[in-house]
Amino acid sequence: MTTTRLLLLGAGRSAASLIEYLLRHAPTEGWFLTVADANPAHLVPVLAAHSQYARAVPFDAADAGALDARVAEATW
Repeated sequence: MTTTRLLLLGAGRSAASLIEYLLRHAPTEGWFLTVADANPAHLVPVLAAHSQYARAVPFDAADAGALDARVAEATW
């Protein structure tokens, strides 16, 4: 199965339901979720049980270079 990479930008605390949905369906849909947030530490416990399908990474919305890098990672 081909893996589809999903990138959520700045979706830390406000997207709990979406993250839960994506994690629940990631194994069967072949998704790998990257959640980028200014403070990704609070996501670590949420994503820990799903490390084969998800990760949390730091992200600064004001840093255009970081945005380009995250998008490039998600699209290769």
